[in-house]
Amino acid sequence: NLFATVLEGAFPALHAALRPGGILVISGILREHADDCLASGLKAGFVFDTIVRKGKWVTARGHRK
Repeated sequence: NLFATVLEGAFPALHAALRPGGILVISGILREHADDCLASGLKAGFVFDTIVRKGKWVTARGHRK
């Protein structure tokens, strides 16, 4: 699990590394940090089509815009 701030900072590099149509799965995000973390992903150019919240953890599946 990464700290959400580390993942937020990595989103631009992940976007650059992922081919169009490629899928990104992020997991192990604490629920209290998920909204800000996913918003950073959106800002970097990802669309999250599946978000699963289980207990205190969040997993999301997305792709490049």
